[in-house]
Amino acid sequence: MSRRILAIAAALVGLALAAFGAHAQKQSSLDLSQAVVVAPSADPVVATAATMLREEIEKRSGVKLRQSSTRVDGPAIVLGVEGTLVSGYALAQGQAGPPKLADGFAVHSGDAKSPVFVIGHDPRGALFGVGRLIRMLDLKKDYVALKNNAHVVTAPKYRVRGHQIGYREAANTYDLWTLDTYEQYIRDMALFGTNTVELITSLDPAFKEGKVMQRNQWDMNVDLTKLLKKYGMDVCFWMPLDGDVRDPKVAQQELDDRAKFFAACAEINDIMVPGGDPGRTHPQDLMPWLEKMAAVLHERFPKAGVWVSNQKFSPEENDAFFAYIRDKQPAWLRGIVHGPSTPGTVQENRDRLPKQYMLRTYPDITHSLRCQFPVPSWDRLFAQTLDREAPNPRPQDEAVIARVTSRGSDGFVSYSDGSQDDLNKMLWSALAWDPDAKVEDILEDYGRVFFGVDVAKDAGRGLQMLEDNWRGDALRNRGINKTLALWERVGAKSGERLADNWRYNMYLMRAIYDKYVRVRGTAELSYEKEAYAALKRAPKTGAVEAIKSARAALAKTDTEKPGVALRQRLVNLGPKLLKEIGYQLSMDPPYLAKSPERGAILDKLDRPLNDRLWLETQFTKILAEKESKTQLAQLNTIVNWENPGAGGFYDDLGRAGHEPHLKGQLPYEQDPGFLRSPHDAYFRSMNNNTKEIEPLKYSWMDCSEAGETTPLDLSYQGLDPKAQYRVRVTYYSRYRAEMKLVADGKYEVHGPLKQPDPVWPVEYDVPKAATADGRLDLQWQLVSGRGVQVAEVWLLKKAL
Repeated sequence: MSRRILAIAAALVGLALAAFGAHAQKQSSLDLSQAVVVAPSADPVVATAATMLREEIEKRSGVKLRQSSTRVDGPAIVLGVEGTLVSGYALAQGQAGPPKLADGFAVHSGDAKSPVFVIGHDPRGALFGVGRLIRMLDLKKDYVALKNNAHVVTAPKYRVRGHQIGYREAANTYDLWTLDTYEQYIRDMALFGTNTVELITSLDPAFKEGKVMQRNQWDMNVDLTKLLKKYGMDVCFWMPLDGDVRDPKVAQQELDDRAKFFAACAEINDIMVPGGDPGRTHPQDLMPWLEKMAAVLHERFPKAGVWVSNQKFSPEENDAFFAYIRDKQPAWLRGIVHGPSTPGTVQENRDRLPKQYMLRTYPDITHSLRCQFPVPSWDRLFAQTLDREAPNPRPQDEAVIARVTSRGSDGFVSYSDGSQDDLNKMLWSALAWDPDAKVEDILEDYGRVFFGVDVAKDAGRGLQMLEDNWRGDALRNRGINKTLALWERVGAKSGERLADNWRYNMYLMRAIYDKYVRVRGTAELSYEKEAYAALKRAPKTGAVEAIKSARAALAKTDTEKPGVALRQRLVNLGPKLLKEIGYQLSMDPPYLAKSPERGAILDKLDRPLNDRLWLETQFTKILAEKESKTQLAQLNTIVNWENPGAGGFYDDLGRAGHEPHLKGQLPYEQDPGFLRSPHDAYFRSMNNNTKEIEPLKYSWMDCSEAGETTPLDLSYQGLDPKAQYRVRVTYYSRYRAEMKLVADGKYEVHGPLKQPDPVWPVEYDVPKAATADGRLDLQWQLVSGRGVQVAEVWLLKKAL
């Protein structure tokens, strides 16, 4: 037989196999493009769920399903609460009903002749069943399908699964949202099992906050309570107490203001009052006043609960707080909230709380630094550009945080200040429903419902890669380029479908920004190395000529403009994200962000990524010196800044990989909030009002921080027992705490010391007895202030 005939035969067999595979694929799925949604019309939440199902399918496929409240011939999606299905429909033998637990549901598909069932234990369970069905469907243009014999019977493990999406200026997107935007986002969260939404309002009916808010807070929040009631969501208000309730008139006015607001709302299930952050009312005054507030609340909403947090409580306040709960056993209290700056762990608080009360967490999933759960070992260039509220998908980190902090709790309501944490919200809700769910599966579901079935896996992988971009040294992370390439492929494969998709554009922006920082950072580091090389030649060329050459090297970024094409792409994406989701990416018009750290990442596009600003200030000072000997000596200090000399050591604390003597780090999985471990912390160098950048050395803008009263420890070995050592320290941090330094736990190196001003390293002799055994432990202890923070440490061996 000729090769040509063999080739033709092989091709025919391949076509036959492909056709058979396509036929088998169709046979394994139910085509629901002509299905009717059959649901009773009596329950408003079930009716809302039916509308949500039809509309969300249409958005993703273009297919508009019909709806009926009576039995139909042909394919059907039967929706309802167990025991109240439309007459003529019943589960097939072997198909289990929903678990008899709040929010539980069952989803079942059979063969082509069987209806698809979505049955809730309660109305909200039906809503969550719809959400799961949407995650399961194969939705393409003009096509709606579900696998045959798909069965999901489930109920959530944690009772409270919520997110704060407050209509306020501090949020970098929410204050530009309309009711329609909120409704879509409520639906999006419902897909992953969110059952609580926490709102924030002013108690002044006419108050409108900031420059972009279109409605006053009161009216928007009243309308949001109506909207959330329609979806059966629990409505919670985050409501700090500002007034001094020790004054009877103030106390009564605070109650009256709340009574008016409660009366205007359609639904309130919970009020959360932070004891601190903000708020500074002592528990002995706070708790009796809350009892009165609860009575006012119950006049309008008898079943509503009151929650209170012990954030920023002193040990004495915390003891008084738990003593009140233990001794009074208040019936009006639903539970306590463990949030940022709450003393102790979740479990420690649970152990102090009587069993009848609930405990929920208030995790900060929105911020990347200067927060409860900072990005571990973040590159300093990202910290100074992407800052606090950049798009921050952190699937692996957030999964660790969720699993660790959920132990001992009844669930969570997250702290969120914008859309940048969108993935984190969905992940937390999904894991609170099923803590054993695989993160990869949640990411793929996220990709399916928000980007499309055809790119779901790639999108899920791209989200994980964005987190990996923030691992380690940005300039050495080659994965950053691959991440952008992947997101570009997702966009290309989707055609125009994702052109106006805010989630896609947000993650694309992050991928571009990461590469931009890497490209520009690499270039500017090379310019800085060239500048330092010029400064090293100063003994031969003279200080003036050396500085001139160094300035020319640093100025190359102005003419060579590294990353300029990437920069322009970021600028072009800004208006799209403002229009699509209200992302305020700059303080300048048209964005009008509240401050640079509130998501205004476009304001940092031209921030130097080397020490140019600091060097320029030093050059100016040096050139003002009249003696060339002094000029050369000061240049020598700059050139040898990190050099500890023979037998010495240098730690750039706060810079991962450059702090070898730092001790006490626990595995991230054990302490993701760094309650017992030191972590890298970052100073905000851009003024939050003027955008002016303080000309600080990069090694000063990050530091090692030990939380609360925990000391900070460095340990050295292999020292010369006969030598005299001296320690040099740079103290610079936002806490400006008062600290003392102790060697080997008993030798005082220096007593209580506040941060020097202006910033510059200080030096102290180390007692010889501390190093006589060839080892040295240095410990910084908090005297007063918020926490220990240290930027740089040199251990210098003094010459004999």
